[in-house]
Amino acid sequence: MNSKTCGKLVKKYVVLVFTSCYAGIMKSSLFLLIVFTIICIAVTLFCAFAYVLVDGCAHMAAGTSLSIFSLDVFLNGIIICFPFTAAFSCMGMIFYMIRHPSSPLLSVAVYFVIGISVWIFLVPQALRIEQMGLFKSLNVRTESRLTEGYFRPSQYGVFYYSKISPQNIAEGVYIDITGSSGSKGQVSPFLNLQLAPTGNEFFADPLFASSAKITVIIEHIITFAKAIRTEAFKAVKKGFFYYLSFASLGLALLSLIGVKSMSSWKLLNLSFVIILYVVICRINLLVYTSPVFKSLLSFFQDKKVPVLSSLPSMQLAVNCLISLLLVSAGMIQYLVHRAGERRNSEV
Repeated sequence: MNSKTCGKLVKKYVVLVFTSCYAGIMKSSLFLLIVFTIICIAVTLFCAFAYVLVDGCAHMAAGTSLSIFSLDVFLNGIIICFPFTAAFSCMGMIFYMIRHPSSPLLSVAVYFVIGISVWIFLVPQALRIEQMGLFKSLNVRTESRLTEGYFRPSQYGVFYYSKISPQNIAEGVYIDITGSSGSKGQVSPFLNLQLAPTGNEFFADPLFASSAKITVIIEHIITFAKAIRTEAFKAVKKGFFYYLSFASLGLALLSLIGVKSMSSWKLLNLSFVIILYVVICRINLLVYTSPVFKSLLSFFQDKKVPVLSSLPSMQLAVNCLISLLLVSAGMIQYLVHRAGERRNSEV
């Protein structure tokens, strides 16, 4: 075998290896889209089923049956939950890259393309679809009313409703257990008592409200979801550029990819991502609810600083600062890692 033939064989081998490596890198990076899609669909369906269950429990009254499944409530749950699940699925891609590290730059590029598409296109479109009220006519519930035949405690005594009309007018007896009427234990009948609607609370029936307590974690999640949904609807309504300020939350969350390789322990990196995810969400909630940020807003307004003269602009500045810190940390870690690889190769 002459040198010319050997050269051709080596050249073919190099091309084959390069092509195989490139195809493997592309396959691994583009697989992030499949990971995002699977996580998003699975979490959305799970949240929609949970929404059906919670909605049924919240509107159930004592003595009535619980509806196991309602298609219109399920579809409405998909629309409501999708913006949250799509944002959460971006963190799922970080988990996948922590578990399967490969071609950092290309994977990061694909990750940001998917993440930015979620926050710029998918989330606002989902909010607009919800505003259209496609399932509003199907999902409107009748006014919640109490049911007869149950003792219901109040502030000073116990009510027993023997009959409640369709107009929510009740008759029954009242048992004074505190002595507020002058005689403790006095039983007083009543007729034509107009009852107030009970649908303003989370639970339609006070009997369930007194026995079913929401945990602190769930309460914080509900508070965050309500506040963020309110601000998201305001941002979409006011226009694209106003929405960009709100979507800076997404930029901060996407920047968590900067800490995916901060440690050689994968479990520790995963913990960093989860903790910082919660911290970023908490900070954005405080921008709209904390008196500290309101005081800062008044200060900048007095100083006539237009960049920080409104809550959306302040949220944009805070999230951009968070993104800068996280991305800088990731770039420094990447450069240090590359420098270490060069030193090892030279040795």
